[in-house]
Amino acid sequence: MFSVIHPDHRERVMRAVQNSDVHRPFVLDVMRRDGSTDWSEWRGRSLFDAEGKHSGYQAVGRIVTDLVLAQRKLAESELQYRSVVEDLRELIVRCDSLGVITFANAAYARTRDCSPDEIVGRSVLESVHPEDVEHAYQQMAVVTCEDPFCSLELRVMRASGDVALQEWNGRAFYDEKRKFLGFQAVGHDITELRRTEARLREKDQQSAHLARVAMLGEMVAGISHEINQPLASIANFSSAAELILEKPDVSVEDQVKLQSWVHRVLQQTERINTIIIRLRRFGRPSSQREDFAIADAATEALLVTESAQRTAVSRRLMSCSHDLPLVNADRIQIEQVLVNLIQNASEAMQETPTISRQMSIDADVVGSEIVVAVTDFGPGITAEQGHDIFQSFVTSKSDGMGIGLAISRSIIESHGGKIRAITDTGYGKIEFSLPISEHT
Repeated sequence: MFSVIHPDHRERVMRAVQNSDVHRPFVLDVMRRDGSTDWSEWRGRSLFDAEGKHSGYQAVGRIVTDLVLAQRKLAESELQYRSVVEDLRELIVRCDSLGVITFANAAYARTRDCSPDEIVGRSVLESVHPEDVEHAYQQMAVVTCEDPFCSLELRVMRASGDVALQEWNGRAFYDEKRKFLGFQAVGHDITELRRTEARLREKDQQSAHLARVAMLGEMVAGISHEINQPLASIANFSSAAELILEKPDVSVEDQVKLQSWVHRVLQQTERINTIIIRLRRFGRPSSQREDFAIADAATEALLVTESAQRTAVSRRLMSCSHDLPLVNADRIQIEQVLVNLIQNASEAMQETPTISRQMSIDADVVGSEIVVAVTDFGPGITAEQGHDIFQSFVTSKSDGMGIGLAISRSIIESHGGKIRAITDTGYGKIEFSLPISEHT
């Protein structure tokens, strides 16, 4: 009997038989005639005669080689899986239908300041910021058998008391009867990422502000001319009024003249005031986002650049209806983009015959966006130029810095839009898009 048992197991089996302990199942190797081995499982019991003396053994066995190998392979697979999961820096957690954690890797447990074993049995939303718990429930509630995936960004309370940001991608599991079983999710900490993005946005806003100030510097010559004209008129009318007031008797006719001149002085003063207010508004730091009509922003940009266009553009066309849906954006920044495009269009037509110097601003609805295009009759933009035109420090101007269009791209993309150059058309055209406001 014992000859078929593998030598490594014979002593253990003989001891079990001697102790009449073979009624318990045990697994052992058995030897085949060709020298190979099989795994076998045995269940047996001792036999006793009528006087209660041990008379023999009875056992039933079966070959379980395939089962043992499969169990070993499964154990190895689970070990590899656990090794991979435990070594990942991503946070991995699994919970049941009630939100009770059934598994968590070491990275997730560290965020809760405990071990993976200690975290099991606790609520998966235990560390979520109180103001974000409802949002988490809402996102988890929309999953279905057909679409079991969900993504969300949450604030969580660290063991230290600090607030962190985490991004999660989860999947719901269902049984064959479509009963919800629970969630498994993978997440990672995005606190530093969001802080970096905020710092970059702040830097972009500072760069945009500096660019607007630089634009104002370029406009000084034209602006001084605009202000000098009404100032000269005010001086002339004031001098004429002073001469009349020096007369001993002021006639009715002179009184009418004085009233007219005072009115003109007030008009010219208001003109100067409007110019200064417009420039101060354009030069200030960015404001908050608001709903506004793109036509209003285009009109304001044209007024700000009016002096530059006076000799550079012979005809201006604007096709921006006030009936278009509103956009939600930082209006000053969008006006900055338009001012930059208008200035570029004006400068692009320096070599164009005066009669052909035409510029147009068009806006229309395309899908869920407002698309704005600034077109000029300059030499146009080649495909090669169009590829690099929005890169920093790339310019075709001898005195240009190459940051205007780069900042414009940054502004538009930060608002969820896109900007591009239309190339190889024989004329210059740049268009940008902005999402339509949700409140429209």
